[in-house]
Amino acid sequence: TTSTNVRKYVELPMICVLGDTSSGKSSLLSALSMVELPSSHQLTTRCPILLQMTNSSTERFCVSVQWSEKEREGQFKAVELSKEDGVTLPDVILQAQKAILDHTKTAVSSDVIQVQVYGPECVDLVLLDLPGIAHTRGIEDSESLVEDISNLIQMYLANPRCVILAVVPANVDFHNSQVLAMTKKVDPDTKRTIPVITKPDLIDAGAEGEVIDLLLGRKMEFELGFHMCKGRGQASLDKGQSLEENLEIESEFFASEEPWKDVENRDMFGTVKLRQKLGDLQMKMIRQTIPTVLKEIHEKQQHAFSTLVEMGNLHQTAADK
Repeated sequence: TTSTNVRKYVELPMICVLGDTSSGKSSLLSALSMVELPSSHQLTTRCPILLQMTNSSTERFCVSVQWSEKEREGQFKAVELSKEDGVTLPDVILQAQKAILDHTKTAVSSDVIQVQVYGPECVDLVLLDLPGIAHTRGIEDSESLVEDISNLIQMYLANPRCVILAVVPANVDFHNSQVLAMTKKVDPDTKRTIPVITKPDLIDAGAEGEVIDLLLGRKMEFELGFHMCKGRGQASLDKGQSLEENLEIESEFFASEEPWKDVENRDMFGTVKLRQKLGDLQMKMIRQTIPTVLKEIHEKQQHAFSTLVEMGNLHQTAADK
């Protein structure tokens, strides 16, 4: 669907990842895909990144651009790479974003960077990473930067078939969270939002009870429930902690630390459980929406055909014209 830009004409089922630049979103996406993606200090995301994970016996990657306008195609040549290549995936993603912004001459773009990941650790899952919410702009940034990012985000969130993975760090006030405020506007009944609480190790001592109340739905109710993950912080990245090591540390943290170890429902903790939850959710979304999506595509095709018929035959010669 991405290669043919069907989403321009029909609202497709998707899972979008939303968060502030310091929410732990980059670490979460790397852990879910088991691939080293650019961290927030390496890349300030200015366009959507479509992360397509496919289970495969061999590990390889492909980065391409899905241009919103056909005449832009060819501005970035698709890059395929494996672990043995000298170039890293974050480097190629940075190159793709630079190619987009250089060509569009804008600070934010709706053109999509498509990252295909194949490997034995992958589950069949597609996530769309949205640019981090901007609260202020830098001296060199355009005056409309904050508004441009907000408009781009809203364009995706308004899709009623979009499930929103709302990433919120545990050490912020949830009642004043802009991320949750944005999701509530488009999803007031909270039927398609999954808040993912990150950085549980940074909660102030004594404040854990409030977060437990959130997780268990005592303060805010979300139909799809809350989830909690512990990713790699900057210190762990600087030490060279691997994704595999982080999963072990995360699992041990939730199994041994108060108050998380005492929560009866273990399905709301950890990256592995979230990966399984999202994979199951995606399959359910596809099964539920595909008949309607196919019907809408057929109706639009019929409308286009009727319009062509009304226009009559195209003039073939100068005399006809």
